[in-house]
Formats: sequence, structure tokens, C-alpha cells
Amino acid sequence: MQKRFLNEKIHNELVPALEQLVEELPDDLVEFSEVEQVLRVRFLKLAGDMLRGWSEVAVTRISIPGCPSCGNTMRHKGLKPLTLATTLGHVQLRRPRYRCKRCKKDIYPHDQRIRFLSNGVSLVMGKVVCRMSADKPFARAAEDLQEDYGVRLCKQTVEHVAESAGKQINAIEDRRRETIQGLSPGERLSALPGATDTPGKLAVACCDGAMIHTGSKPKYLKNKADKPGWYEVRAASIAIGDPVHDGIEPRCNASEKPGPDSPGPDSPGPDSPGPDSPGRGHHFRMNVLRTRSFARFESVADVGMDMYLRACEVGFFDAPLQCFLSDGAAWLRNIAEEHFPDAIPILDWYHVTEYVCEVAALLFGQGTAQAKRWIESRKAELWAGRIGAALHAITHQRKKDDLTQQQRDALDRTTTYIDGNRDRMQYPRYRELGLPIGSGRAEGLRKTLVEGRCKQSGMRNWTPPGAEGILRLRAARHDGIFNQTWSQYFTPTA
Repeated sequence: MQKRFLNEKIHNELVPALEQLVEELPDDLVEFSEVEQVLRVRFLKLAGDMLRGWSEVAVTRISIPGCPSCGNTMRHKGLKPLTLATTLGHVQLRRPRYRCKRCKKDIYPHDQRIRFLSNGVSLVMGKVVCRMSADKPFARAAEDLQEDYGVRLCKQTVEHVAESAGKQINAIEDRRRETIQGLSPGERLSALPGATDTPGKLAVACCDGAMIHTGSKPKYLKNKADKPGWYEVRAASIAIGDPVHDGIEPRCNASEKPGPDSPGPDSPGPDSPGPDSPGRGHHFRMNVLRTRSFARFESVADVGMDMYLRACEVGFFDAPLQCFLSDGAAWLRNIAEEHFPDAIPILDWYHVTEYVCEVAALLFGQGTAQAKRWIESRKAELWAGRIGAALHAITHQRKKDDLTQQQRDALDRTTTYIDGNRDRMQYPRYRELGLPIGSGRAEGLRKTLVEGRCKQSGMRNWTPPGAEGILRLRAARHDGIFNQTWSQYFTPTA
């Protein structure tokens, strides 16, 4: 590289500009904030000028490439201009073009290392755009780019850059999942390297669904008409960590012990009062060491495999305590049984109490004293593991002759829900083991990962791949591994 020309440019153009800037600076310290802003803007401009000057003298010679289609030696066809949006402003540079005489195709070998996925932005600017777009709407990201970097990109460019990045990551991960799905269980173990980080004492897996309005149906829904509408994106999280024991005991009656799974003399009657909201006393906290999240429009089989792959990645199966939290949906039970058979299945406590509260409101009236007493009694029974007592109280109400059809349906739904999930409602055991009983992580993931980005005002008609792309970037931000993810998928090859 002819650096002497660059040195001349610096001495002839940049040094005088710096000297002029020094002369313009005020003398008083009270002007600190103004000086900070001026220096930031001016140095960004100077850095951009230097980048442009460097690009003019940088070496562009490379070994003559072969055609990627036919392998024929390509011919150099001169230097062609390219304008890139960078974090230092827009830069116009010239890079060599090569053409295959046989295929009539052109390639630009340098573009892979200087452009981000064939977009008109540099690799560094691409990373900034993706990071901003993961956290905020595209229009806001475009505004912040201009404010922070002095670079103007339209909303559509920001959207295209970010979505194309997430799509590429998802495409790579989909190919990996399809490869693993085709292997036997034994082959999977050898194909998936275990986690090398510090193992955690507790592993928690959870998943939930959220509705997003898209302009077309997701691809996996093959039997539905392709039209705009609300479709479910499935958000999952795998977390590894250590329970935090802060000395706070659960706020439940000291006399409560896991009783038999049937009503007895020690069980409250159908309308007897119980202790104060025992479920609120479960003070579970976890020091999270690693977490992996995702949100995809996928079939149950693909979601399950994606959860399994992330569980292997973070060392889920190495933890001495493993649990799978869910809300009782059949598809989540299937995932737990297939991919997490050794994990303790836990039914979310708050979903159970929602059923109880619905029944009480219909039977006794929303917010009435009788409804509150009935709710607390049922919660006390479930909290203490007396599932049979809770079911007895519900069926006792079902025998009344003056029920409306709506009340009967609610009682039947609640009975079916609790009876069908007995094996996942052993709350005294879960508390004794120090396990979470509420799927707050899944609820929070649904709200912060999905709804916080894709369901804000005016956000309708997403393309399913585009929404998934943004959510992939947002998941990396959510998990604190954005830089790691970027290096893994977008480090340019030599």
C-alpha cells in the first residue's frame, strides 16, 4: 500500500482541520458538554475522511479466482465503485470485478469481507444496525443511527439488513437441526459436543406461545389458507444456574404437610377458609449462569428439537436437578416426554389458580367474600399436595342442580385440567427440592422477547421469516450473547 500518499493526505488535510478545531474550542470548563458534542461529531468526520483516504490507496490485488459455477479462470474487468454506509459515514471505494467468459457471470471477491450480506453497509455497520433493530422499531433505529453516527439510512434499509441477518442465522441452525434429526440417539450424542462452561446445579426448561399478526401464514401450517392473520410463535428458554437461598421461608401454614391424594378429616370442606394465598410465598430465585432462548413459527417436532439442541449446548443434562415448566398444553407435555424425560415436570402454579379463580367468579361472583374464601381453600389444598381434596370440592359444586351451562363447563374444564395434570402438581416436593413452581420465565420471555418487539403499536403484517429473523437477534441480546453470536455467524472467511 502506498502509505506515503495517505501520510500526505493526513498532513495536507487532516492536520490543518485538527489545528482549526483546537482554535475553535472555548477556554472555559463550563462549556464541557458542548465541547464533548463538537469533538465527537468532528472526530467522526475526520475518521471518515481518513477511512476514505485509506480505501483509495489500499491494495486490491488478489489471486485470480476461479468461477464458482464452472471453475473456469476468471478475467479481471477493472475496478468498480461501491458506496458503503459505515459507522464513520458513507464511503465510496473501488474494488476489482472478475468475469467468467464461459458463464458470463461477475463476482467481486472483496465484497464478502467488506459488505454485510450484499447490503450497502459495512460489516461493522451491519452489526450496529442489527443490535439496534433487535431492541427497537426500525424507524427508531434509523433515527438513532443518524443521531449517534451521523449516518442516514432509511427505515426499509434498516429493516432489510436486520431481517436478512436473522434469516441467515435461522437458515444455518435449521440445517443443523435437520441433520441431527436424521441421526439415531447414539449418533446424536457423539455429534453434539457437551458444554464446557461451569456446570450449574439447576436446569430449567420452559416454553410458551404468543400470537403475532403476519401478512401470510407460516410455512409449517400446510393445511391452512395462506392469508394474513394472527399466528402463534413459540418462545422457549433453557436456563442453567444455581438456586439462591436467601433464608426466606415460604409463607404457608407450618402445619401443612403433603397429605394423601384424597379428601379426609383433615381436609377443608367445600367452603371452609384456608391460609392466605400460599402460592405467593414461594420465594424462588436463581443465579443464571447461561441461558439460550428462541422464538419460531415451527411445528412441535421442530420446537422440541431446537430446545433439545440448546439444552445440550448449555449443559442442561449435566445438572443434578432438571425441571420442565409448562402451562398444561398437550404439545408441551409431548416435548417434555420426548426430549426431557429425566426432567421433573412441573405445572405452572399460576395457571392452576387461574382455573380456580374462574370457577369461583362464576359460582359466587367476581370479588365476593365467598369467592375469595373458596379460592383460598382450593389453593391451600393444592399448595399442600391435597389434589383429591381440591377435586372433591369442585365436584361437590358440580352436583348442584341450579348451575348454568357456563358454570358447568367451567367446573368440567377445571376438573379435567387438574385431574389430567396430577403428576405435575406435586408442589410440596418441588418446594422441598428448591424448584420453581411458576413459569414466570416463560411468561416473561413471551412478553419481553416476542410481544415487546413484534406487537407494538402499528406492528402488523410481519412476514413470518422476517419476524423470526428479528426475534433471533433479539434472543441473542436477551441471552447476553450477541457478540458471541455475531462472531459465530458473521466472521468473514479468508
